[in-house]
Amino acid sequence: MTTIQQLAHAYEQAGDALDLATAANRASAYAEYTKARDAYEAHAGEAVTLAEAQEAEQALTLALKLAIQAPSETKAAQCVEIAERIAKSMTHKQVEICKAAAECAVEYENTFAN
Repeated sequence: MTTIQQLAHAYEQAGDALDLATAANRASAYAEYTKARDAYEAHAGEAVTLAEAQEAEQALTLALKLAIQAPSETKAAQCVEIAERIAKSMTHKQVEICKAAAECAVEYENTFAN
């Protein structure tokens, strides 16, 4: 995971924590959010290369496809764990597109594999 991806992920998590914070810990959550936002914005000029993004999307799509087609719950759970780790570095939209792609791939194989 690139530095900008890590910072973006930390920024997103801090925002989620801020949304869930109670009044008692809101000040602390806001401080973490601000720190994460500032770190992300300081590196916002760094771009994830297209190749890195495509590689992550392909890996996530494959992990999701394998989870759907896994022969056992244990194997499916392993694939889901891998998919979750990959998805942490991606936007919500990218993850949703990969989910749709995995479902389409499975449907295609089920229809035309015979």
